[in-house]
Amino acid sequence: TSFFGIINLAVTFLLYVNYVYAEEWELFFFLLSNWFAVSLLCNYVAKRRNSASRAFLRCVMRVRRCVVSSRSGGGLIKQFSALNLRWPPLTLSMPTALMSSLLVSTKPVPIQVKHSILNSLAVHCGYRPSTSTDAHRVVSNGRCALAAAGLTDQLSWACSSDSIAEVILIWHMATVLLERISPPPPTDRVVVDHFTVATTLSRYCAYLVVFQPDLLPDYSENAEDLFQDMKTELKDMLGCYHYYFSRGRKRANAIVNPSPANNNDDDNNNSKKQGSVRKGAELATLLLQLQKDMWKLLAEVWTEIVVYVAPANEVERVMAHSKVLCQGGEFITVLWALTTHTGITRDRHEIVVEHHP
Repeated sequence: TSFFGIINLAVTFLLYVNYVYAEEWELFFFLLSNWFAVSLLCNYVAKRRNSASRAFLRCVMRVRRCVVSSRSGGGLIKQFSALNLRWPPLTLSMPTALMSSLLVSTKPVPIQVKHSILNSLAVHCGYRPSTSTDAHRVVSNGRCALAAAGLTDQLSWACSSDSIAEVILIWHMATVLLERISPPPPTDRVVVDHFTVATTLSRYCAYLVVFQPDLLPDYSENAEDLFQDMKTELKDMLGCYHYYFSRGRKRANAIVNPSPANNNDDDNNNSKKQGSVRKGAELATLLLQLQKDMWKLLAEVWTEIVVYVAPANEVERVMAHSKVLCQGGEFITVLWALTTHTGITRDRHEIVVEHHP
C-alpha cells in the first residue's frame, strides 16, 4: 500500500510540475510577443503613466531586445520592385509562393522608416505639434503630404483614385524610376535618410499589392487587375527585348523618355487608357523639378500611405491579418496592431483618430 501511495504521489507531483512548466513557458512567450510589446507601449502612451510604469516598460523592452533581437535580428520588411518585372513564360505557371521567393527580397526595417512612421502616428494622434491645424485629425492617401508641401494643384491627380492599389502603383513606379535616374548624393545624410524611407516603403507597398492584396483596404480582385494591366503596359512601353533583358537605369530611361517609335505607337492607340506606368513616368518627370525636396516629399507621401492602409476593422481585413500572423506576420500587421491600440480607424476616404481619455 505504501509503495502504490509513493507511486501515486510521484505521478501527481510530475503532473503538477508539467502543468506549472507549461503555464510558465506560455507566460514567458506571451511577455516576449510582439503583441504584448505593442499593447504595453500603446497603453503607456495613451494613459501617460508615471515613472514606475516607465521603468517597468524599459525593463521589459530591454529583456525583449536581448532575447528576441539576438534570435531574429529585429523586424523584417519585404521588398518588391515593379521595374524589375520580366516575367518570362516559365514563371507564369509557377505557384504564387515560388514566384514570391524569386521576386521578393527581405531586409531589416531601417531605423529611419521606424522613426518616420512613429513620428507620423504621434502627430496624427496629437502627441506632437504639426504645421497643419487638422493634421492630427485626418490622414489621407497622400493628399495631406502634398497639401503641406503646397503641391496640391500640381500633383493631387496622382492621389485622386478611389483605389489605394492604383495610388500605390503610380507612386511606386515614380519612386523606382527616380531611384534609378536621380539617386541622392551619398554625402547628404538627410536626403539619404528620406531616400531610404521612400524606397523601402514604396517597395513594401508594391509587395502588398502584388502578393498580399487582402491586407489592403481594397478589393483583392481590383489589385490583381491593376497589376496585370501594369505588366501589359510595361511590356508595351519597353518592347519585347528590353522588357526581358534590359536592366536598371536603361529601363528607367526608356520609360521616362520613350523612343519615337513608342511615341508613334501611343499616338496610334489614343483610345487606350493611360495606366499606372505612364502616370508614374509623368509623376516622376514632375517630381524631378523639386530637386533636393523631391525625396523629402516622397518620404512623407509614402509614410502617409502606409499609415493610411494600416487600420482595418473590416472582417475580411482582420481575418487576413490573423492568417498572416500564423505564417510569421507582416510589417503592416504590426502597424495594424499599433493603430488599433491607439484608436485610429479608417472610413472609406479618411482616417479618424479617436483620442483616448
